Amino acid sequence: MEARNYQLRLVDYVTKRNGIIYLPTGTGKTYVAILALKRFSKDMDKPVDGGGKRAVFMCNTVELARQQAICIKKLTSLKVGFYVGERDVDYWEPKKWDEEIKENQVLVGTAQVMLDLVLQKRLGLGSISIVIFDECHHGTGQHPYHEFMRLFQCANPNDELPRVVGLTGVLIKGNEIKNVAKKLKELETTYRGNIITVSDMHEIENVMLHSTKPVELVASYPLDTYSFDVINKIKARIDQFYKTLEVLDIGTQPVRMSKGLQKVREPNKKTYVKTILNDFLYQLNDFGIYTASIAIMAVIVEFEIKRRQAETLTLRNMYRAAITLCDHIRHLLVSKMLDWLDENESDGLENREDIILNFSTRKVQTFLNYLKQTFAGKQAKDICCLVFVERRYSAKCIYGMLLNYIAGTPELKNVLVPQFMVGRNGLSHDFGSVLQRKCQKTAIKEFRDGECNLMVCSSVLEEGIDVQACNYVLILDQLKTFNMYVQTKGRARSKDAVFVMFCSQGDRDKMSQRLQQYREAHIEIAAYLKQRVLEREPQDYEIEEHFQDVIKPYINSNGALLLPSSALSLLYRYCQQLPVDAFGIVLPWFERLPPDANQGRNKEIVSVTLPLTSLLRETIYSDPMNCTKWAKISAAFKTCIKLHELGEFNEHLLPTTVQERVEAIADVHFEHWKKYGDSVTIKRKEKAQKEQELSYPSSCPSEMYDAQPRVAEPCYAYEISLCPQFERNDYTAHMHDHLQKGGNYALLLRKRLPRLAEMPLFSNQGKLTVKVAEEPQVLCINSADELEQVQRFHMMIFRDLLRIWQPFFVLDRSSKEHSYLVVPLATQGGGIDMEMVARFQSLPAPRKYGLAERRKQALPKAEDFEGKVVTQWYANYEHKRMLVTKVHTELTPMSMMEDKQKDKSYYDFTMSKYKENIEDVAHKTQFLLEVRELTDRLNFYVNQRGKSSALAKARAKVLLIPELCFNFHFPGTMWVKLLFLPSILRRLTFMLHGEALRVRFNKYLGLDSIPVNGELYRPQPLAIDLSLRRNVDEVGNAIAGEVFEEPKSLLEPLPTKVIEDSTEKMEIEDLNIPWQNYMQPIDLERKMMISYPVELSYYCRFTSGDLIKLDKLETADKQLWAETQFKMPKSNVYTTQSSPYVQ
Repeated sequence: MEARNYQLRLVDYVTKRNGIIYLPTGTGKTYVAILALKRFSKDMDKPVDGGGKRAVFMCNTVELARQQAICIKKLTSLKVGFYVGERDVDYWEPKKWDEEIKENQVLVGTAQVMLDLVLQKRLGLGSISIVIFDECHHGTGQHPYHEFMRLFQCANPNDELPRVVGLTGVLIKGNEIKNVAKKLKELETTYRGNIITVSDMHEIENVMLHSTKPVELVASYPLDTYSFDVINKIKARIDQFYKTLEVLDIGTQPVRMSKGLQKVREPNKKTYVKTILNDFLYQLNDFGIYTASIAIMAVIVEFEIKRRQAETLTLRNMYRAAITLCDHIRHLLVSKMLDWLDENESDGLENREDIILNFSTRKVQTFLNYLKQTFAGKQAKDICCLVFVERRYSAKCIYGMLLNYIAGTPELKNVLVPQFMVGRNGLSHDFGSVLQRKCQKTAIKEFRDGECNLMVCSSVLEEGIDVQACNYVLILDQLKTFNMYVQTKGRARSKDAVFVMFCSQGDRDKMSQRLQQYREAHIEIAAYLKQRVLEREPQDYEIEEHFQDVIKPYINSNGALLLPSSALSLLYRYCQQLPVDAFGIVLPWFERLPPDANQGRNKEIVSVTLPLTSLLRETIYSDPMNCTKWAKISAAFKTCIKLHELGEFNEHLLPTTVQERVEAIADVHFEHWKKYGDSVTIKRKEKAQKEQELSYPSSCPSEMYDAQPRVAEPCYAYEISLCPQFERNDYTAHMHDHLQKGGNYALLLRKRLPRLAEMPLFSNQGKLTVKVAEEPQVLCINSADELEQVQRFHMMIFRDLLRIWQPFFVLDRSSKEHSYLVVPLATQGGGIDMEMVARFQSLPAPRKYGLAERRKQALPKAEDFEGKVVTQWYANYEHKRMLVTKVHTELTPMSMMEDKQKDKSYYDFTMSKYKENIEDVAHKTQFLLEVRELTDRLNFYVNQRGKSSALAKARAKVLLIPELCFNFHFPGTMWVKLLFLPSILRRLTFMLHGEALRVRFNKYLGLDSIPVNGELYRPQPLAIDLSLRRNVDEVGNAIAGEVFEEPKSLLEPLPTKVIEDSTEKMEIEDLNIPWQNYMQPIDLERKMMISYPVELSYYCRFTSGDLIKLDKLETADKQLWAETQFKMPKSNVYTTQSSPYVQ
C-alpha cells in the first residue's frame, strides 16, 4: 500500500510535533496514523523496564477499536493488543497486564480502558512514544480523551511526554456550530497541537479524489392528513394503563434520586414499562399501523422475558397486565388491517405490498417507493445500502417491516437482503449481553461479506466504522447535528454514491436552512485553518488555563492517580463488590443538603453514605460547590480518598479484591508456607494445570544414563538420517534439497542403543522420516582438549542455534541423566568432523554495522553467502534466521522490484522503510540474496501445514541486500537438520522406554529366546494413530480423562480445530463465549415474529446461566433433550387454530 503525497506530508509534520489530522472521510486518516506508528517504533522491541516504549491507540467505541486493531495488524509487523471492557480488563490481575504490555507493542482500546491503564500506573506516560486519538473531536468536557490529556499536567517533569496525534473528519462535536473558531482553538489546546490538513489547491484536489462525494438528495413527503380511530383507542388504553400503574403496589423498591438530587424518581420497574410503551407509541405515530403491529410483538417479547425473570409475584402480575394490554393492542391493529380485506380473500397480512403501504405513514410510503424505484431490476451484488434511524427500537421494527415488504414485492424479492444493527445500552457481562453482542458481530460481518446488502442501523455505524463501499445512504429520520451530517454522509464512499435525506414537506425549509448552516460551518473551519500559523503551538499558559482543576487530582505513593471525573464510577464499582443479600442494595446514597445548611452561601453541598457492609461508616460531605453535579463529584472523590486510607483501595486505586485481602492475611499468619512453595490464594485451575504437567514420572532411559564419552575409551556414534517424503517444488525445494545432502549428526555415547523404529515428523513443507542407524561408528576421543571441543559444540547447538538453553546454563559434566553429545559426522572417511567442531565453539551474535564501517568493508563475495544462514540486523529481526537459497548475481540493489512494487528499486524500497536504521547502502553494485525464513518451531510431531497453496507461498520470496545481512557462516544444510533435533531426541527417549518395556514383557513371558524377538528383531516404522489425536494437546502430551471433552455432536457438528494463518484473517476476538453453538437460543430480536413461548422460556433459562449445566450431560441425554425442545409446528404470528388471520 503506497502512501499519497499529502499523507506523507502530514506524517512528516506529526513526526516533529503534536497535531490533529483533519481530513474528509475516506481519505486515509488511519493510514497516516499507522505510518506515524512506524516512525515511532524504534524502541518498541525492548521491554518497558529496559527503556522500551509502547504506542497507545485510543478509540471512542468498541467497534472502532476492533477495526483499528485489525488494520494495524494487517499493515504493520507490530504486535497489537486489543483492550475493551467486554474482555473484563477491569478485573485483570497486575500480572496479566504486565504480560500484555511486555508482549504487545501497540495497545489499542476504548478511551476509558486506556485512561485507566495510565491512572492505575500499569503504564507510565514516560513509557509511551505516541498516543493516537481516533475521532478526537469527542475530547471535550469530562470525556476520557480530555481526561487523558489532563494527565500531561500531572506528569513527572523528567519524563519525555508522548507524541499526540488526533484523527478526525468533523472537528465539531454534536451541533456546536456557533463560535467555530473558539471551539477549534479549545480542541487544539486540549491536544497540545495544531489542526493540520492539506495546504494548497493542488493537494485539495488530490484529497477530494479519494474522499466521499455523494450526490445529496432530499426526499420530502406530505404531512399525514388522516388518522385511524384505532390509534386514538390505543392511546386511550395506554393512558388508562398508566393510571393503574401509578397506584399499583409492587412492593418496596430501591429509592432513587433525580440527577440534581431534587426529587425521588419513580421505581425502575415501572419506568421500564412506561419507556417501552412510549417507544411503541412513537413507532405507531411515525411509521403507521403496519409497522406498529410488528413493534407490539417486540414489546410482548420484552415483557414475556421480564415476566419470566421477575423476582416477586407482584412484579410478575405487573408484567402480565402489560402483556394483556399489548395483546389487546395487537388485536386492534390486526383487526383494522383485516377489515380492509374482502371476505373471500385468504392471503395473509404479512407479505402483501398493498396492505403494508395502505397502513403506513407517508414517510414510510415514500421510503418504500424509493426502494422499489431505485433497486428494482438491479443485481443484489451491486447494492450496498445503509439506512440510518434515530432509535434502536425503530431499527428493529423497520427491519421486520422490510422483510415482509421485500417478500411481497416481486421486483425486490431477489434483490434486497436486509439486516439491522444497533448500539448497546450497557457493557454488562451476563449471558444475555454476550449473546446480543455475538448476534451484532454476525450482522455486521454479513454486511461486510456481502451476504446482506441493506443495513438498518442506529448511530453505531455513523462514526468511523469501515464497512464495504456503500453506494446508498438513506437518512430516514431527520438530521439533528452537524456531526451526524458529516459522519453519515461519509459512509457513502462508492463512486456515484447517493446520500438521501427524508423529511416532511413542512420541514423542508428547516432542513435546507440546517444544511446551509452546516456548509457555512465548513467554510468557517476552512477560514480558521487558512489564517493561523502552524509553527505556533498552544502555549503553556493557555494549556494551564484550559485544564484548570475544580478539584485537584489525588496521587498516592505508588504514583496512581484519581481524577474527579473517575470518582463516581470508582465508588459504584467499590459498592458492587460489597456483600449483599436478596433484601438489600449496595449503592452509595447521595443526598443534597437543604439551603439553610450552607450558612447563607450560594453553594451546593452533597453528602454520601455507603452501605452498612462497607468499612467506611461515617457520612462524607462534599466541599461547597457551584452546582449539584460538582458537589456530588466532590463527595465521591473525598470518599474514594478515605477508602484508600482505610485500605479498601489497593496501590492502583482500585477496590481491594477478596484474593488480595486473603494474600495480606496469609503474608502475616502463614508466611512459613511460602518456604514450601504453597500459597493459599493460588487458583484451582492453575494448580490443577501444574499437577497435570507433572502427572507422570519423567525418568531417563538406561542407555542415556552415565553415557558421557570419556578420553581414550571407545564410544559409539549413531548417525541420524532425515529423508523428505514430500514432493519437490518451488516452495519445498530448499528444505527438500538440504535434507538429502550429505553431512549428518550423530548421538555420541559410551553405551550401545537397541534397534529403533523409523519415525515420522512433519515440517511446514510436508512429511519426512527419521532413522537412527542400527550399527554405530566406533570412535575414540584422544585427548581432553578434543573432548572439551566436542562438549562446547554440543552446548553451542542448544544454547546459540536452537536457543533452548538460557545463556547462563552450563553443561552437566557429572555424566548422569541424558549424558550424550551431539556431533557432526565427516562426509568423507567417517568419524567426527573436528574441523567444523573447532570452527563453531560458539555462534557469533548478530550485531549492527554503521555506514562508515560498511564503507570500509570490501564488496561482499557470493561464495560467502551460498547455502548459509543470515539475519537482518537493521529491521529488529535479530531473532529471525533466514536460509540463503540463491545468490542473484544478475541483480543489484538498483534493480527494479517485482509484483506490487514494480515502480521501485530494491534500494528505494529498503530506504523508504529502514532509512533511520541503515542511513544508506554503501555498495550499490553488490548482488542480492534470495532467502527463506527458517521456522522457530520445536514441535514437528503433528502436521500443521496451513491452508495456503504451495504456489502462493512460492511467490512470496524475499530478496535481501548482503551488506545489510549478518552472516553466521554456518552451513545451511547442517542448520536445517538441527531444527528437528529437539523432536527427535524427545521421541527417542520414549522409544527407548518402550523398547525396555518390550524386552521386559518378553523376558517375563519367556519369549526372549525366540529369534524374532531377539537378534532378528526389526521394529516396524512408527505410525500415527489418528483416533488418539484428540487425547493429546498441541505438543503431544496426554490429556487426563477428566479434562478431555468429547466433541459435541448435537444439532450441528462442532467446527474442528485447524491451524489458521492469523495474519490472513486478522481476527480480533473480544468475546469469551462460554457455551457451545448448539446451546445458543434463537435471535429473538430478528426472529420475534416466528418465536414460540417455549423458545422464550429457553432464552430466559439460557440467559440466567442455568442451561450451561446441560453441557455436562452425556451426549445421548443432550440429543433426547434437544428432540423434545425443538419439535414444533410451523406457523406465523398472524395465524391461530381458530382463524387463519387473527389471534
